[in-house]
Parts: sequence; structure tokens; C-alpha cells
Amino acid sequence: HVAGTIGAISNNTLGVAGVNWISKLQPVRVLGKCGGWTSDIADAISWAAGGTIAGAPANATPAKVINMSLGGTGPCPLSYVNAVNSAVTNGALVVVSAGNSGVGAASSRPANCPGVMAVGASTQVGARSVFSSTGSSNYGAPVTISAPGSSILSTLNAGTTVPAADNYVNYQGTSMAAPHVAGVASLMLSVRPTLRPHHLAAMIRGTATAFPSNATRDVDCQLQRCGDGIVNAAAAVAAAQACTAPPTVGTPASISETCNGDVDGDGVVSPLTDGLLTLRLASGVTGTALTVNALGVCATRTTYAAIRAYMNRNCGTAYP
Repeated sequence: HVAGTIGAISNNTLGVAGVNWISKLQPVRVLGKCGGWTSDIADAISWAAGGTIAGAPANATPAKVINMSLGGTGPCPLSYVNAVNSAVTNGALVVVSAGNSGVGAASSRPANCPGVMAVGASTQVGARSVFSSTGSSNYGAPVTISAPGSSILSTLNAGTTVPAADNYVNYQGTSMAAPHVAGVASLMLSVRPTLRPHHLAAMIRGTATAFPSNATRDVDCQLQRCGDGIVNAAAAVAAAQACTAPPTVGTPASISETCNGDVDGDGVVSPLTDGLLTLRLASGVTGTALTVNALGVCATRTTYAAIRAYMNRNCGTAYP
């Protein structure tokens, strides 16, 4: 179902169309009939991005985008932290589902792991998805973006123990939202293969469609943080196409912005770039002048909008 959302074949008068039916999918199995270990998932993250795992053959086709429609509760384990850092260093964007418990995503892993792009679920009208009387999309930091996650029609196999007829089923959840974002990231890389994970994240967030203001209060994403908006595929791909020379502001250790001075959100606290942006923000500078000579030639007001909004919401600031 998740794979179909990303890459279901199109133009065949059958079923559904995936976000990107050209790029390759590489399934990595981490759970079996009796479950699996956290270490299995951590190893798979590293291996998928081209990392070396003892006892496993080298991955001949390392991924540039990793989708993880799975999760649990509890703090982010060190094994996940190390695995995500390894994947990001190798150039892979790690997209994860935010969880379906209707609580703050800070308690859901791997959504609460540094360096991932956590995705919440939205409805057809842009509200936070509610799945049942006890379940809804997780919200709050660290959710960075939302995507469709209610009544998502995608591919499935009718067999229970052996392959059978192909069919199409509606599922719901943040597991259905994450592959929309992963698919969009792959489209962006199709037009600009040189983009790094933090470039992809900033562009996806900066070009997102705003949440509506008329949703029911308890699922209104203008009141409860569901990320910086709903993923906008056309706008994100256009931003990638326009980015002919991605900014170079050091080697990013993480794509998650923090309140420790990493104003540009590249994972590195830099007195030059972060200090310059802080001074300009405090002085009320907006638009292109805000980021010139600070984030590189690809930095625009839309690219920076998401990071500015994050700082305002979570760092006690009032930047314009």
C-alpha cells in the first residue's frame, strides 16, 4: 500500500497513480511474522543509504530517500540516532510517519529522532486526520509537514499467506501520509539530483500549502502544530528546478532545526550564517535581503519561510 502511493504505475487505465512511477523502489524488510528488533530497523536505515552492516552484502543501489511508515512510543534510541545520522551524511532524506495516537509526536519514535522529516496526516479539507474515536494523527513538534492520510486508495495484494490477485484498498494513517512526502522528494531529486537532505526538507516545508483556518477547533492545524503546511508537489518540484546551485553552508549533521542557534536549520551552528540571519531577523529584514550571502544563491523567502515559522513557534522568538 505504501509502495503504491509512491510508485504505482500510471497511464495504464488501471487502479491508481503513484507520486513518482519512474524512480526505483528498494524494499528493505525489518519486521517479520513475530515482529522485529529496534536494531533491525536501525541497521536497515544505515544499509538502505549505503552504510556498511556486518554480515550483510553492500547495497549496490543506495537510496536517496528513505520512507519509514512504522513506529512506536518512547524516546529515540541511540541506535536510531546513529543510523539516521549515517543516512543523512550519505545523502538520504529520512521520511517517517508521525504516529496515529492523537498525542504529541515527541513521544513517538522515530518521529522524535533528530534528522528525520516527520509527517502528519491531513484530510481532504486540510484538517488534522481523525481515524477513530481513539486515534488521530499525532501533532506538535517534531512534525514538520503534513500530507494526505485519510481514505488513501492504493495497491494491495488479496492474498493472506501467498500472492493472489492485485486489488486496491483505502487505508488511513500517517503511514499513508509519509509516502506522499517521500514521493515528492524523489520527484525533486529527479530534476535536481545534487540536492542534499536539508535542501529537500527546507524546500518542501517552505513551499507547503497553508492549513485552512475554518477547520474544527480540535483538529485545526493553525492551533495545533501539524508542520509547516500540507505538502505541495508542484511547488516543491518547481523550487528544485529553480535551484541550479544549492547553498553550501557546511556539512549538515541534521535537518532538524533546533533552538540552540541553528537558525538556518542546516544542522550546524555557524557564527557566520546563523549569526548573520539572527541579526537580520532581529532588525526586521524580510524577503530576499534576509538570506542574501547567508544561505547561498538558492535561498529565497519561500525557502526560509518554514524555518522562520518554526523558530517563532518553538523558540520563543518573534521574527518577521
